[in-house]
Amino acid sequence: MLTVVDIEYIRKKFFVEHWSIRRISRQLHVSRQSIRKAIKSAEPWQYTLKDRKPCPVMDPYREIIMGWLKADQNQWTKQRHSAKRIYDRLCKMKIRGASMPVHLFCLRLRHSGVPLPRLRAPPRAPWGF
Repeated sequence: MLTVVDIEYIRKKFFVEHWSIRRISRQLHVSRQSIRKAIKSAEPWQYTLKDRKPCPVMDPYREIIMGWLKADQNQWTKQRHSAKRIYDRLCKMKIRGASMPVHLFCLRLRHSGVPLPRLRAPPRAPWGF
């Protein structure tokens, strides 16, 4: 992967010093396609994932977990499923696999903005005032 410094070096050699693409690729040991890409855009490019990668262990259980989390919307905060509790329930269903995919799935749900509203805490009564 080319860094910003490499891209600037390539652009300087090509536009200012008028080096050929082949000469730059020989000098930096980078493919000519990468050199052309660096010349075309000044900012560094990023990898974009086009399709979601399959997860053979977690995919059959995603809908079950989403159902549990939607049912948890009506529960108090302390009674909701944590990632560990979800994994324990899946182990009882004879899931084969580690706990990390379950934890990552729950983490992605939390950060993706899936609406999982929380209930407010019960109002406190002013005892002893």
